[in-house]
Amino acid sequence: MRKYGWPLVLFVGVPFVADIGSHVTTYVYDMSASGSSGPYASLWFSGAGSLTSAVVLGVLYPLLRNTERSILRLAWSYTLVLQGMGALVYFGAIFAGYGDSLSQVVLVYMLGALLSFLPLLWFARRASRASLAHAFFLVFIVGGLTLPGPPEVLLFYFQWLWELAEGILAAWLLANFEARGFWFRRSAAIVVVVLGGLAYLPLLSVFLLTTILFLLPFPLQLALIYLVRVRRPAGAGPCHAP
Repeated sequence: MRKYGWPLVLFVGVPFVADIGSHVTTYVYDMSASGSSGPYASLWFSGAGSLTSAVVLGVLYPLLRNTERSILRLAWSYTLVLQGMGALVYFGAIFAGYGDSLSQVVLVYMLGALLSFLPLLWFARRASRASLAHAFFLVFIVGGLTLPGPPEVLLFYFQWLWELAEGILAAWLLANFEARGFWFRRSAAIVVVVLGGLAYLPLLSVFLLTTILFLLPFPLQLALIYLVRVRRPAGAGPCHAP
């Protein structure tokens, strides 16, 4: 349990607590808004989830700060930054009075996605000090694994079970990434990148400008991770990410 404990907390425990925080906060907001929350409810739900995640991750971080697994520290810190930024964007939009229509809500989510590239540059470069596989793995494991789903009628009843399976797989990959050899790390990086790309397949059936914009993050992530990598002289061995 020592090996898998923190990865399970990161990918199973924190999302579970965040989901509870989202539902409770949204329910309270709906009651205070007398059922007239409209599109704001979506931003409240996302903001509450991000804020809850950031608080839990921040409180627990000192307990794992001295862990030997650098990829775990990076994944934890990267997730903390992303969730903190998400909370600022979503609640900032609400308090600024922006988000009372569906189009504005979409723009807020797009702004959040755009801003998420800033920590990507920082953490991908730090991870690439160990290897390029570390960088790709970090970005896409933190971005969230999305397993190809069963038929929609089954997914409706077993959504929670599918999300649990995704979290457990992510925790297993993270726990073993630095504990195993080169080929496992390369294979794990390929798996998370492929799963990240497959998550965009449903959007390909709709040819709209908005859809194209939502598809852009995947190739941009691949390009940016490669461009910001730490370059080492030919023949130099991998170094260790701090």
